[in-house]
Amino acid sequence: MSERTEEYKVIDVKLDVLRPHPRNEKIYGIEPVDEALCESIQKIGIDTPLEITKDFTVVKGHRRLQCAKHLGLETVPCRIRADLEDDHSILFTLIEDNRHQRERDALQKQREVAELMEIIKARRQLTGDIQIDHQVKLGKVDLSKVSGMAPEAAEKLDEAIEEAKKEIKSDRQKSATYHIALQMGGQEKKQYAKAKKVNEAVDKLNAGGKPEEAQALKELALKNLSAAERSAKVALGEGAEKKPNRTIVRKKTVASQCDNCLLALQTLINLLQDQNDPRVRTAIKIVETIRDQHEKSNDDDETVGD
Repeated sequence: MSERTEEYKVIDVKLDVLRPHPRNEKIYGIEPVDEALCESIQKIGIDTPLEITKDFTVVKGHRRLQCAKHLGLETVPCRIRADLEDDHSILFTLIEDNRHQRERDALQKQREVAELMEIIKARRQLTGDIQIDHQVKLGKVDLSKVSGMAPEAAEKLDEAIEEAKKEIKSDRQKSATYHIALQMGGQEKKQYAKAKKVNEAVDKLNAGGKPEEAQALKELALKNLSAAERSAKVALGEGAEKKPNRTIVRKKTVASQCDNCLLALQTLINLLQDQNDPRVRTAIKIVETIRDQHEKSNDDDETVGD
């Protein structure tokens, strides 16, 4: 543990020199002003200083900064985190703060997990993790993104990784960065996959100058993630493959089986001495009726489908 001195220094900083961390908006989006927090700040001020880097990038306190701007304040108290210099330390600290201080929806959790995976990969590569080293050789980890981490941030990350491993039952999954990040981000595998598809579509729509459609997709995801995933696939040009109507397939199969029965019965009739045996004629009539009913029902279904 490093000697905590300069990073605990609190100073008043003008709002116009502070800049939000660029990944904060990417992960959590542009959110409305927290009216309750604004009311609290009006009454008692900002009792918990914002945490910023030496170049005045906000690491903790984006909502407090938003309220301060909304209220027209000139300065806010800030603690300079001199211990946070590398990108991974800063981003991990930002995510950790939000994970413990706020409710996040499925889309926000997915973006957190995606960022955590890169951070964890980098950390495990630096610590000589065999599995990550193998992934590097396969080209699955970009070493150009690997950087050192501040000691305190690295220690917290290592602790978080170990805590996540305790919650994972499978030994194979314990060694996989993907599952560790999911556990740390509090998101299930299926939910992550759906949210990832939606976020990809949201990013594509925003980049294509369709922010209204992107916002509508995000709002749909809050109500029904599965429905949003289906809409996302359409937006991404990955329309779900049309599955055959099982009812129609079954009816066609029955009609085909009836035809086979009729053929077999006709063969039997040809072998009989009495070609007009009423029992055989009755059987043929029954099979023909079943076949005709299924063919008519099938035609009706196809007409409705068109």
